[in-house]
Order: sequence, then structure tokens, then C-alpha cells
Amino acid sequence: MAAQGSTVCKICMEPGNEMRNTTNKCSHSYCTKCIGKHIATKVQENITLITCPEFNCKERLEPHSCKDIISGAVLYLWEISLCESLRPVSDTVLRGDQDKLLVQLAEKKKWKKCPGCKYYVERTMGCLHIICRCGSEFCYGCGATWSDTHEAECKRV
Repeated sequence: MAAQGSTVCKICMEPGNEMRNTTNKCSHSYCTKCIGKHIATKVQENITLITCPEFNCKERLEPHSCKDIISGAVLYLWEISLCESLRPVSDTVLRGDQDKLLVQLAEKKKWKKCPGCKYYVERTMGCLHIICRCGSEFCYGCGATWSDTHEAECKRV
């Protein structure tokens, strides 16, 4: 993260705080206190792929670039969560009765799993375009990654 000049943070709206670009790939900058809180909140919510807080910016923040503005505990949890999210998980392996009950309930309620974070998602109304809490966008009908042309091309199952 590169240091920025003194401007107004778009989160706290305070001028004069130490500002930082969130990533090297986007030019959005926030004060170190706010971006640190943003990261800590996402880690607490178990979201591993943390993006720039700017609306519609999908540039990812990396732990090694943020280690000087977050606590060691947050950094550790973020890195552990990232490692866990990369571990291959078999959908056929269940760890207990509660897992079996969850799968049965999901099938009964016709919940879908997010292809990004594997959390169950329930569509209650509206279109098939789902934006998960992890940031993944997918089609609720077929599970494919969402694009601007997907709805016309969808092969709903």
C-alpha cells in the first residue's frame, strides 16, 4: 500500500489523517484507521477475500500489504482463514449429524451454495442474480458465474 497525500477519507470524512491506497491496482485511498477497521470487520465476518471498500471496486487487499495497519491477531486470523478457504473440501464428506441435518434442510428449502465461499444462500424473491456476502456473483438457477449476458444464456436446471 502506497502512502497518499493528505485528503479526506471517504469513510470517516475526516481530513488530515494518514491516508493509504487500498491496493496497488486501484487509486482509492482511506485513512489507515478506517481501512484497518474495514479489514478487521471482514475478518470477523469470516470473509477471506477482502476488497477495496469503494463501491463497485473489486480489487483485493492482500495481508502482506496491510500488515502495518492491522493488529497481529487480525493478520493471523486473516491468513489462517485464507489458507482454510483454499483447502479442497469434498461435498460428500460430512462431519456429523448436524452437517447431515443442514444438508437435508438445504435440499428441502432448495438453498444453493455460493461457488465462492460455499455458504448456503436462499433466494426469497427477485431475479436469479445473486451477490453473496463474500462478493461472488452467480446465477441461483444454474450456479454459473454471473455476467451481463448470463440471464439470456442461462440453462436453468
